Amino acid sequence: MLIPTRNVLRRTIMLSIAATRGGPMRLQILTLLEKMPYNINELASALNIDYKTAQHHIRVLQKSGLVVSAGEKYGNDYELSTLMKEHIDILTNLGKSR
Repeated sequence: MLIPTRNVLRRTIMLSIAATRGGPMRLQILTLLEKMPYNINELASALNIDYKTAQHHIRVLQKSGLVVSAGEKYGNDYELSTLMKEHIDILTNLGKSR
């Protein structure tokens, strides 16, 4: 039996955000990326966190498939993945429940 993509995405979001200590920060990052692409330095400044902390959270979100990069070099912009954009309501509803 094939599990619908939406359910898999919902579970991934819950594991990346709700089930971790860094979850609230990752939710803030995803909320910012929903509006426009950011590079790590811009994210760190916007959230008033250390560059390395922003970098760590971006890596976690990338491994989860929630965020994608425009390239492989320093200064790349990050944005929500296509799947995340298609199901943005999951993120919006999660943000409301917090």
